[in-house]
Amino acid sequence: MKTSLKIIIAFAFFLSGSMLFLFADAIRHNTEEIAKISFKEYPLPENFKVIVAEKGSDVNIVRSDSTSIKIEYIKGKAVPAKMYEVINDTLYVYGGLRTFVKCDNITTVIGKHQWWFGVYKFAPQLIKLRMTGGTATYSNEEIEEKPFDIDLSICEDANIEVKNVNLRNLNVSIDRAHVNLDCHIQNLAGKVINHSDLKGIQSAQNISVQRDTTSAYSSVSY
Repeated sequence: MKTSLKIIIAFAFFLSGSMLFLFADAIRHNTEEIAKISFKEYPLPENFKVIVAEKGSDVNIVRSDSTSIKIEYIKGKAVPAKMYEVINDTLYVYGGLRTFVKCDNITTVIGKHQWWFGVYKFAPQLIKLRMTGGTATYSNEEIEEKPFDIDLSICEDANIEVKNVNLRNLNVSIDRAHVNLDCHIQNLAGKVINHSDLKGIQSAQNISVQRDTTSAYSSVSY
């Protein structure tokens, strides 16, 4: 056997062995990481209608007949002194650990430089979304037959995607921020200013959006 062929075969064995080792190592590390994670669920009062995602928070909000908050704990990661609290009609969720909120009816979600929040399976008559920085998603698993309204106001480099919903009216105020639409909209109105962009407006039947020369809207979604 030629020396060059022996080298190629040896290299092939080395490469396959290395790949198997890396694959096994990845599985082991993934198993170790999963073992570090635990969840604990806490009941919440049913009277809150507003959710505030505070700075650094990671909040998943899902419509449910029950009302609770589940917190993801990671072994070795510090637990903040306060993760959440309910004051009057408002649930405040603080940063530090990932949280999962289940509730039946909300009217407003406010993001204050949160890391991320997601709102799922809600189709009220009207919901208000307010964001100062941070990233968010508003989505249903499938398009609801009954249309509803969203009043959206975002600024300070906030970024939100609205998808899989059937909207009667979407009113937007976008100031140095970014919105991506992938949903059904009957009426789209509002303003886009200060180096902002609004993408996916092809999904709207009627459009009345004002923009300044620094901003743009287009029919292309992300």
